[in-house]
Amino acid sequence: MIDLRLGDCLEIMKTIPDNSVDLVLTSPPYNINLRIRGNEYCRRSPNEQGPCNKYAEFKDSYSIGEYFNIQKLAISEMIRVSKQVFYIIQPLTGNKEALFRLIGNFSEQIKEIIIWDKKHAEPAIMRQVLNSEYEFIIVFDSTTARQRLFENAKFERGTLSNIFRQGHSTERINGHSATFPKDLVSKILINFTAVNSNILDPYMGSGTTGCACKELKRNFIGIEINEKYFKDAERKINNTMENLL
Repeated sequence: MIDLRLGDCLEIMKTIPDNSVDLVLTSPPYNINLRIRGNEYCRRSPNEQGPCNKYAEFKDSYSIGEYFNIQKLAISEMIRVSKQVFYIIQPLTGNKEALFRLIGNFSEQIKEIIIWDKKHAEPAIMRQVLNSEYEFIIVFDSTTARQRLFENAKFERGTLSNIFRQGHSTERINGHSATFPKDLVSKILINFTAVNSNILDPYMGSGTTGCACKELKRNFIGIEINEKYFKDAERKINNTMENLL
């Protein structure tokens, strides 16, 4: 089952029943267009297309407070509808203050933090800034967060590390360059879900999670607010479905 929905994930998730999803696997916008001048945050102007502007036609420049509140609501809904949430995010100037507040806010629901080692880092956006070669995969769990045991996991003792070494995606789709690799998604699905599990990606983007779900026989609900990305993802997932026939 593939269910793609165009719209605001905060509104659409309200229509999804409690605990009806087996796993949420998503990567939210990183608020990458909020930056610092001197000691103050500022928004990148619409005409200022620099190397860190990853989302075409999307401001991605909320204040720290706005970003915190939006993601707090989104994570709360993800935890409500799902047994577990795999939330992929890179700490950057525009989000790290809000991200660390979110980690504190949801401390009792965090089961694990996996490090995604991307093996190679793109050059930093300016001098005197470290290249960033990793991202967090924060695992939220509403019922068994205090235990490190993943009760329904498919891996054996000593076979899976909490550092995932997986090269980042080079895919560029219609203005969206912040895509993650399908192999990373597949690794999570294979190790933490079963065939016919219900998977939700409320920030569907280019549709990578949906493609992996189709290939691995998982049900998929994808939500995307940007119509251009939605149509591209829909086409990409449909092509995956046709190739499997």
